[in-house]
Amino acid sequence: MSHSKNKWTDEQKFKVVLDALSGQFSQAEISRHRQVHPNQVKAWTDIFKERAPRVFSNPGLASKENPYKKIEELEKLIGKQAIELAVLKKTLNYCN
Repeated sequence: MSHSKNKWTDEQKFKVVLDALSGQFSQAEISRHRQVHPNQVKAWTDIFKERAPRVFSNPGLASKENPYKKIEELEKLIGKQAIELAVLKKTLNYCN
């Protein structure tokens, strides 16, 4: 079991959990095949079972919104603020 703490990606953990939930393999088989401690398989499976129902209650996760929309809005805001700042600097220089 060569993996150290925090070395597992979310995708790897998910595959381990799917193996455990499928019922096709024993926890020992999954542990040997995936090289993860049996207690970790149980812990990840328990976490998954606890959190899985919330996937459907979060509209942001379930919808297919454009992930770049928020970035675009923030870029527009930054541009607007940059213009306002330039105007304020010119006004300040004009008043002095």
